[in-house]
Amino acid sequence: MGKSSVKKSIRPKSEKKFSAGFSLLELLLALSIFSICAYSVGVLLIDSINASRLGLEKSQAALYAYEGIEAARSVRDNNWDDLAVGTSYGVVTGSSSLSLIAAQPDVISNKFTRTVTVTASTSILKIVQSAVTWSFNAARPENVTLTTYLGRWK
Repeated sequence: MGKSSVKKSIRPKSEKKFSAGFSLLELLLALSIFSICAYSVGVLLIDSINASRLGLEKSQAALYAYEGIEAARSVRDNNWDDLAVGTSYGVVTGSSSLSLIAAQPDVISNKFTRTVTVTASTSILKIVQSAVTWSFNAARPENVTLTTYLGRWK
């Protein structure tokens, strides 16, 4: 029989042992990178949900503020003198019309508070401001305010 065709490894045995799998350091590094990526995705999702909710609530508040302006227009159309300067009003929704009630801001859906205020009057012009406030979360109050000029047209 001739020479054996068995190949021997050039590497020492101790070096083979460490190259066979992942080291603990590589595993910790991979877990750290995965954790950072997962955390970033989670924060991004939570922020996008909060932004979406805030957009919805601002849209609702803008509609409620506009409703307050429309109530003031309705009162103006019925009797100009009923819009007293310096008075804060709440909106009363009737079956067919809107009206204002003095000194009572109205609470909508146990979340939004709307106040309609009349300021700066001349004989033919009044400034009406409709403000809606709410608490987005415990540390973040929000508000939407619309202002319009109403003229005596009758």
